[in-house]
Amino acid sequence: MNVLKKTSLFLALFLLVLGSCTNDPKPPPTPIPPKKVFTMEMLMGHWEVSDAERNGKNTASLEGIYFTFTEDEKLTTNFNLSVEERSFAYRMQGDSIIALSDPEQPYLIEALEEKRMILRTKMEGYLFRLKLTPKEDLPEGSEENI
Repeated sequence: MNVLKKTSLFLALFLLVLGSCTNDPKPPPTPIPPKKVFTMEMLMGHWEVSDAERNGKNTASLEGIYFTFTEDEKLTTNFNLSVEERSFAYRMQGDSIIALSDPEQPYLIEALEEKRMILRTKMEGYLFRLKLTPKEDLPEGSEENI
């Protein structure tokens, strides 16, 4: 009789577990957004920081920072700890720009359009998000003070 109770209990638990298993339909997979395509032509020119964040907080200390990208794959910038102008070769790799400095400095391109570029990078332990706009051409006859 004891064996019959144990068998009945086991069978009841087995049926309960089996009945609770359902074959819920899986949600459709989330589509992967298309990879952004950035070209060297889009990058060319002189870009100035119009807005900047350091570690997620707005900062005005990067006013006057600029990046100039040339067709011969040269980057000239004053975005460094000493704010001195420096030039490096660079390469584009997918959605990144890599300044071939020592050490190399990668920049993730978040956005790149005709009148706007957003770069992300990490320097000296700080995370930077830089919003850049192209430098407006000066009217003819005017001279820029350097």
